[in-house]
Amino acid sequence: MSVIAGKIFRFVIPHNTFKDFEDEYNLTYELLDSNNKTVKNNSWLHFNPVRREVYGLPLEEDVSKWVFWVKAFDREGGSVQEKLNIQVQQHKLDLVVNHEFSLHIRIEKHQEFPHYVDWSLKVLRALGKIYNTNMSEITVRHINYTSEPVIFTWSNDSIPTNHCPKTEIEKLYKILTANDRGDPSRELNVALAPELRVKRVMYRELGVCEQAQTPVTPPMNPVTPPINFSPILRNAVDHVNATVGELLVYKVKDFDSKNREFFGIPRKVGRSEYQLVCVDSGGLLATDSLEVVVYPPLKRRYNVEFSMNITEVPYDTFVSSAALQKKFVEKLMKTYDSTIVTWFNKSLPTETCPHEEINHLESVLHNMNDKSISHRVHNIMEPEFRVSTIKLHLIDNCKPKMTHDPRPEVLVPLETTPPSSNDEYLITFIVPAVIISVMLFLAAVAACVLYRIPVIFQEELEEKPEPGTKAPVILKDEKPPLAPPEYSKSGSVKLSDDSEPYQPPPPFTRTQDNGRQPRPKPTPTYRKPPPYVPP
Repeated sequence: MSVIAGKIFRFVIPHNTFKDFEDEYNLTYELLDSNNKTVKNNSWLHFNPVRREVYGLPLEEDVSKWVFWVKAFDREGGSVQEKLNIQVQQHKLDLVVNHEFSLHIRIEKHQEFPHYVDWSLKVLRALGKIYNTNMSEITVRHINYTSEPVIFTWSNDSIPTNHCPKTEIEKLYKILTANDRGDPSRELNVALAPELRVKRVMYRELGVCEQAQTPVTPPMNPVTPPINFSPILRNAVDHVNATVGELLVYKVKDFDSKNREFFGIPRKVGRSEYQLVCVDSGGLLATDSLEVVVYPPLKRRYNVEFSMNITEVPYDTFVSSAALQKKFVEKLMKTYDSTIVTWFNKSLPTETCPHEEINHLESVLHNMNDKSISHRVHNIMEPEFRVSTIKLHLIDNCKPKMTHDPRPEVLVPLETTPPSSNDEYLITFIVPAVIISVMLFLAAVAACVLYRIPVIFQEELEEKPEPGTKAPVILKDEKPPLAPPEYSKSGSVKLSDDSEPYQPPPPFTRTQDNGRQPRPKPTPTYRKPPPYVPP
């Protein structure tokens, strides 16, 4: 749905929008912003859950696309929500308005107005009653609800805009005042009592009425009024360059001084096409197509970054409103009493860290004693921007470096001092003696273990006789064994008379055949019995 800036917006959620299986239509409602959070009191849109009514009063800075959520709850806490899209459009007479009226009002009963839209509605009803007209002819231009007294500013759509009807404007002004000083009339006080009380009524001329009026001598002969022609395009804009993150303010030549500029802070690189429309006092217009090209910022190594936390201004509202962004940068400029300052301050050097300049900039934002936000910032940024925190981040050359030993790191061995004489004696004598003693002990244990194990050589193995009573086999060249010798008491061997004396075996002879040694004879397959040894 669409709503015009400066006009009251009302919408009642239909009774059958949501339905619960148990509670049917007996539900409770809540209005949420685009981040699914409860809408705050500084929002232009308000919600009455009892009447299921969404109402608000958007202004010029609220021109944008808005997303809200209507959420319904049953008795058990279950919920469902539906999106509510609202398009706030600019008023068609916003650029040609020629007057403004303002009321300085003191709110006597704050408890009667939970939202600033509530007391603004009461003011609109009172004006409609005094002027004997409906509220659709009144366009609200500004509302300052944070000051004391509050200020309500509007213009009347019934006033012609193609010229300066000064008499009609003064007539509307005198209805609201009791004298030339701007004191409110009795009728106005009665219409707003007892919750509101007007302190002062003001009037300001704008547009064509703002220019100096020079008296014109009436002509002697009547003249035919001049024919109105459409505006002529003299200086085409065609092309405008912008940079990401920087405020763009472009002034159009040969237009009204108040309304001949367009502005914004681009957030991404790209190209956009727009139509520039010029309307004269007679309602005729001329158009000009223009292209805005957004380039990426130059790569610079910034040393410091500032951040400011603004409360009571939703993120979507701020990023979608070029007027709010421009106003913020202008207030930031006013804070420093200098030219426009980007949040990465371009006036600071980047090759080195400018500590003194950074401290000076921070002193403007903070009270250096307790780091609280300075009163100067609050006075300038409010009422549009309520600042809760301001942070400073040192980066690049100004980033704090880790403190360390400038000497190069050296690997140090475990032993950094020569061994003492005691250590040398221990390593040279004691340790080898202990090792040798342990080795000898282990060798002795192994010997004792091996000594208790019986060892039988191959020649001592006893051959088992074959079963049966077979006679021993005697070969042809073999003689029967001799009888065992007899030993004397002295241990010597007695030889019998017929025994042959012992003859040593013939010496081993080696024959050479062409220098080669003959192969030894193979060992016989049988074995002679061992000699008999008497017990």
